[in-house]
Amino acid sequence: MRKKLIVAACSLAVGLSAMGGGSAMAAQTQKLTPDQDEHRSTFVEGERCNPATDGKRHPWEQWIVDEWDRYNGTTSFTNTTDREITYSLEVTEGVNESVKAMSSGNTWDVFFRGLKNRYGVVETSEWSVGDKLGPIKVKPGETVRADYGVHMKEFIGRVRTCDKKTSTWRTEPYFGKYHGKGPSTRFVVWHRTTAEGDYTQNYMPVNDSWGKGGDGGSGSQTINGKA
Repeated sequence: MRKKLIVAACSLAVGLSAMGGGSAMAAQTQKLTPDQDEHRSTFVEGERCNPATDGKRHPWEQWIVDEWDRYNGTTSFTNTTDREITYSLEVTEGVNESVKAMSSGNTWDVFFRGLKNRYGVVETSEWSVGDKLGPIKVKPGETVRADYGVHMKEFIGRVRTCDKKTSTWRTEPYFGKYHGKGPSTRFVVWHRTTAEGDYTQNYMPVNDSWGKGGDGGSGSQTINGKA
């Protein structure tokens, strides 16, 4: 089946009319989907099913394959006065991240709902030039630096069907499978160096511009080289 590029910034208008087993799929989500911090690089294979009872069910399976911090910019400030001040840094480089996925099926809207509700993946996440970072208190002689970016997650998913010949779950060709990546939550890593040279850093998730956070977790606190 021809693959197509799906960008979440576009309308996710695929309906559920083609999926007679929608309620059954929803019921299976908790069983077939891992916890937030559980990752898997491939689909579950070889699980047994009963064609008599599972033949009309089409549960889906989705996993987070990997996650990483994509750094978008940095800005800093040094307090050269003799008193503590409250200061806000500003974003100097804007960026917009959106979900992108390769699809071989027709159930992307349902699958994305699971990614959003369980894993905190959002359609778009952006930093705009002029966005405020802070305010924070800066002591005399102290330097603060803010590295800002977007926490990204790579995912896979598919709809499964019970194979009558083998009595095992396999990929349902019509509904297909998905593989892609998308933003979760924005973040700021604060670096603070005192006048005496003591250094500390703090990783902080940041709500998006619509007031809705991503997964809100601590995320991957080191960049792993992924673009």
